[in-house]
Amino acid sequence: MKMYKYQKVILWGILIIMLLALIPTALIRIDNEANNKSIVPIMDYDDFYKNASIANIKFDEVLKRMMEAGVKTIAVKERSGYELQNKGLAYCDTVAKFYTDFIDISDKEKNTLDSLIHRLDGNSYSTVIYTSNGEINRMVEHALSLRYTDKYYGSMEFRNGTLHLISYYISNTSKVGLGFDEQLISELKNKGFDILLRPINSSNVKTDYIDEYQGIIQKYGIHYILPATAESIGYPRDLDKYSALINNNQLITGIIESPSQIKYVDIDGIEKIMKDTNYAINRVYSIYDSLLAKIPSDEMFNNWVRGIVDRNNRLIYIRPLMNAKHTASQNIDNTISAVSKLTEFFSDKGYELNTPIKSLSDRASGKASHILIAISLLVGCLLYLSYLFEIKTKYLVALFIVGLLGIMLSILVV
Repeated sequence: MKMYKYQKVILWGILIIMLLALIPTALIRIDNEANNKSIVPIMDYDDFYKNASIANIKFDEVLKRMMEAGVKTIAVKERSGYELQNKGLAYCDTVAKFYTDFIDISDKEKNTLDSLIHRLDGNSYSTVIYTSNGEINRMVEHALSLRYTDKYYGSMEFRNGTLHLISYYISNTSKVGLGFDEQLISELKNKGFDILLRPINSSNVKTDYIDEYQGIIQKYGIHYILPATAESIGYPRDLDKYSALINNNQLITGIIESPSQIKYVDIDGIEKIMKDTNYAINRVYSIYDSLLAKIPSDEMFNNWVRGIVDRNNRLIYIRPLMNAKHTASQNIDNTISAVSKLTEFFSDKGYELNTPIKSLSDRASGKASHILIAISLLVGCLLYLSYLFEIKTKYLVALFIVGLLGIMLSILVV
């Protein structure tokens, strides 16, 4: 019995040492929370616009109601090949799909396109954008010229329009970045909204498009930026340019968290961006599609409250409910109702709405803290087992060593 008593004393001693060592990490969070009393609700432009169209509601009316509910920031995504095709403004897909869809293509047209594909060293998986709209064509040509060199990009006349060819395969047309709609941004600013930019990375040898972001940021007083895909801007070779964009304009870059996640959503290159910008980041709380499709507005409100109170999220990304039992109009109404409830609740609690968000503390906890936390959990489990069962010391030591090896392995992998 005496031996088992010593086991508990030793385990308690290790646990106390681990917890004392974690005090600096706890202080980082306390400091972040004490200096971060602002909440910024952010409305997703595309999702609300789409739902308003389905509901046959004037979008200006939705914007007015959202502003009255306390939303002063709108997330605007960079235009993409997917968006143009979805709106019927352009065709965007692979060469193979293009030949299938344009089955009536003449031999002369096919030969010209095949020559362009050969010159750019492309293949059937290369990306095609075709439009007969003069304004859209000029926009596409400008955007692609900022992202691709002549080695990877070319164009040709096709029927009554222009066909643009990007020689390599882009897995999703939503990843074909085509620049921001400045007219839209200007209109939203004139209505009194701030803008969160959602740019699309272009993985190639040209980064002139990042310089274009610089002009937009300065012209419209942008404070927040959040990549629209799972890649940091400039990934993989030109992350330094994105870091410089953040540093030079004192931007806050977002990292997304959702209700079911312990960590933020992985974005390629984000760890380097964090370090290079002295952690000029803040977490963006977003509810994912499957949850939006089934929860009522009260549960939406409760999710946001947990994100703010329990996780210290300060940027709340708002997308409309998608409950199939309700009409698009009802889903918009219920979402706006939840937003009003949220802003009123936290305003009454002393939080500031829509004041500039501060970046998180640049004192990173790092892997050492992760190891200490994991060891604390391991020792806590062993302590719990020691109270339940009389376990021989050699077996406890063996369990501790196995657990420690598992922790070290997981740290190395991550």
